[in-house]
Amino acid sequence: MQHYRKQIRSQWVSKFKGSASIPWSEKSSRFTTRFETYAIDVLQATDVTKASKILRITRDEAWHIMDKAVNRGLARKTSNPEIIGIDKKSYGKHHNYVTIIYNLIKPGVEYVSFGRKKSSINAYYKTLDKENRKKIRSVSMDMWKPYIMSTKRYVKDADSKIVFDRFHISKHMNQALDDVMSQNVCQLNWSGSDMT
Repeated sequence: MQHYRKQIRSQWVSKFKGSASIPWSEKSSRFTTRFETYAIDVLQATDVTKASKILRITRDEAWHIMDKAVNRGLARKTSNPEIIGIDKKSYGKHHNYVTIIYNLIKPGVEYVSFGRKKSSINAYYKTLDKENRKKIRSVSMDMWKPYIMSTKRYVKDADSKIVFDRFHISKHMNQALDDVMSQNVCQLNWSGSDMT
């Protein structure tokens, strides 16, 4: 009897392995949909290494869950944004950067690329066909030259569509004001004038 049960079980497993569909999981998925939803929440709150420890899964499994979520989001995407924002974020200790492209109409991340080079932005613009690039009405960014050059290369009439963000304009103006003030102070000190 024991031998008979093992034989039937092994036939059943070999027949249905990897092809059984159940409503609470995607086909060929190791995790339930509910667990993957929880895992995405944890991954958004922390990095992959910490999340994998919390979830008790491997880093590869965590990356796979994240990759599936991104692909599901891209599949739901119906159109490309007309107004985008480009920003860079640093991570780590040694000036490592990630370039992030945002949709400023329907808030969300459109594209992420490692580095802050011209190629980081070029890769995004290459994902859009010419018609979608023509639909871009405005690009908000800081004054980072590679971003400007890439946008001018791929976006028609980019000079009238590039908008520099307030923070960086204020930063440059304050720096220029500080430079002028320190030059004036130095000139007054050299001339021997009393500033009081």
